[in-house]
Amino acid sequence: MYHHFRGKADLAIAAEHRMADELKDQIQQRLQSGSTVRDRIAAFLTVDENVLRGCRLGRLVQDSAVVADPALLEPISTMFTWIQDQIREVLADGKAHGELATDLDIDALATTILALRQGAYVLARGAQSEDPFRRATIGSLQLIPGR
Repeated sequence: MYHHFRGKADLAIAAEHRMADELKDQIQQRLQSGSTVRDRIAAFLTVDENVLRGCRLGRLVQDSAVVADPALLEPISTMFTWIQDQIREVLADGKAHGELATDLDIDALATTILALRQGAYVLARGAQSEDPFRRATIGSLQLIPGR
């Protein structure tokens, strides 16, 4: 192992990057499916088989050692920014095509959608049930206004 990595932190960073790459593929597929903004966001918010385990990267920010180490935190922070950018693009597309109001703050809504998804994972894990995640998804979709 130490032939490829200088230490545990380097191994952890490599694992974070690999998880991020896997998540990117899943998120892109979901956000590209559907014909409307609501359909695309709904696909992103869909319950997956891992909902009770939570978000793999989101769980890591609960670890104080990860948060205290900028090198360990950077891939996670970068990934969350990337996800918000992807959601923002979907919302901007909907705005451009008249699906969303022109005065909608898509930056705020993109952040809210991601925050609700991450919080929904926490609620589902706490309840050991997918129901809170499903309810949060329904509530999140209600935040996407029509024109």
